[in-house]
Amino acid sequence: MENNALESRMEALEKRVEALENGLTETIRTSTIIDPENRLNFNEFLNKQKLDDDVKRTLALAYWLEYFEKVNSINIADIEKYFRLARFPIPKNINDKINMNVKNKHLAPIREKKDGKKAWYITNKGAAFIESNLNK
Repeated sequence: MENNALESRMEALEKRVEALENGLTETIRTSTIIDPENRLNFNEFLNKQKLDDDVKRTLALAYWLEYFEKVNSINIADIEKYFRLARFPIPKNINDKINMNVKNKHLAPIREKKDGKKAWYITNKGAAFIESNLNK
């Protein structure tokens, strides 16, 4: 009897924590300068950016996927796909471009793999970098 009450309380607490985490994520996302409801198409978004190298393009693709497509993480396959869709040449070493963004603290690794591959997410610093370049 005591175990059931404890389990019930634990479940309720987990639900509350999950709701708080989801609310925090939504607060972060809705506080961005770019309004996801006033949506640009993918190529318009990239053309508004000052993307003079593949490191910045990789970060912009990660931003697009997270803020407009609501993807929680990106992997190499995502980057290749969106470079192709944007008609940019696919970088020979995408891992290097991602690692440079990690070094700049614009991307961070995520524990869970995505489709069996290592995955990353865009940090607040990375999002701020894209948003400040978008408004120049």
